[in-house]
Amino acid sequence: MVKQKEIEGPSPFVDILKSTEVELTAKKEDVEAKKSELETAESDLPYYEFWVKAFGDTGIRKFVIDGIIPSLNARIAYWMQILIDGKIRLTFDNQLEETIERNPPDGDPFVYWAKSGGERRRLNLATMFSWAYVTMLNSGKSPSAIWLDEVTSNIDQVGVVAVYNMIQELSKDKQVFITTHDQDLLEMLNGNQTLKLQKQNGIAKLV
Repeated sequence: MVKQKEIEGPSPFVDILKSTEVELTAKKEDVEAKKSELETAESDLPYYEFWVKAFGDTGIRKFVIDGIIPSLNARIAYWMQILIDGKIRLTFDNQLEETIERNPPDGDPFVYWAKSGGERRRLNLATMFSWAYVTMLNSGKSPSAIWLDEVTSNIDQVGVVAVYNMIQELSKDKQVFITTHDQDLLEMLNGNQTLKLQKQNGIAKLV
């Protein structure tokens, strides 16, 4: 009797078939949605390719960088003459990859991270002020004041003299503020106006 009822009763595969049909319908709808997304993406592809070409490495970016690099490298050479007596040459290519070598070159390139802390500091200063110069050229605006905080950290006495010469050059057309504990630099700056600060409740104030 039990077997007879199972035979005459509803098939156990009906629910499975219904579930499969529902899943198939959902998959078809998903495929149609993906197809619509693909068609939209394909229609947008020419615009994407235009932006990549116009603003990528061969487009406006290259045009801008090509215009900047000569001025940047020329200004770096200017500051390197002051900071390292022109003995080291630092240049950037159009991919903004740097080359550091002796001046004149001897075929032995320098690695930035292999330089001493003081040499890296002076290379950084030359690069920083050169980028600031290029930015000034492009914006047409030049800051009237510069703040240098412990600018001679990790720099030897010869380097301190170079940094002092840099400060003198900067002060020709800008007001330069310096915070330092370097006694050598303080002696060189003797005679310049001094601002005294006092820290009270964790805040430094002019006194």
